[in-house]
Amino acid sequence: MSAITATETARGNGSAAAPGVFLQPIAPPVTLGLWGFFGSTMVISTWILGWWGHPGATDPGYFFVFNGILGGAVQFLAGIWSFKARDYVASSLLTMWGTFWMAWAILEALAATHAITIPPLTTSQPGYAVWFIPLGTFTFLGSVAALSKKHGNLPLWLLLFTVGVGSWLFCIGLWTGVKTWTDVAAWFFIVGACAAWYVGAMTMLRSAWRRVILPIGRFNRASNIPGTQLEYPVEYPAGDPGVRQGQA
Repeated sequence: MSAITATETARGNGSAAAPGVFLQPIAPPVTLGLWGFFGSTMVISTWILGWWGHPGATDPGYFFVFNGILGGAVQFLAGIWSFKARDYVASSLLTMWGTFWMAWAILEALAATHAITIPPLTTSQPGYAVWFIPLGTFTFLGSVAALSKKHGNLPLWLLLFTVGVGSWLFCIGLWTGVKTWTDVAAWFFIVGACAAWYVGAMTMLRSAWRRVILPIGRFNRASNIPGTQLEYPVEYPAGDPGVRQGQA
């Protein structure tokens, strides 16, 4: 029974009006945020490993806008929208990482305008290294939350675990100036970025088809069988929720 029908029925019976429930539909913001994380993290991780470009002080100037917008602004907005979707893990972690990428983009913009000089990764940078201590800690705690039997899944755990540990390793590399540590951290970030792509694709396809397309990785067999319908959502049949149709 819809909220409007319940309210009118209560009035017709002479009782106090029942509270009306008005819903505002919202797509899963985590999909947008995860793909923002995937794009920005994959670009910078492959650059650190030397897969493209020339690791040094000049290359980031060419892609800091991309990372600042896709990894920063887009991920931050997805995190803010996740509060409304009541997604506790996404609201905290996407907002936090979005803030990091925006801060990184500002730093690189200052370097591009020669306002500051950013040393190469082979130089000890404790001031920059400390950024990754809280980032790694909060992300690792998110991986613990991803083990929840009700809401968690293994791909999400893999994403948060590898990025959390990778952040700590990157902190060690920046603090010591030993590039081996930053290279190992970059590999952890690549694994995390691929997991982010998978979780984003899994969420989008499941929302579009309303059934399992890619295995979700939860701790029950049904969630990992393609074609399984896990939920039967309650929907308002006469149009958008909150829009009254016809006369009472």
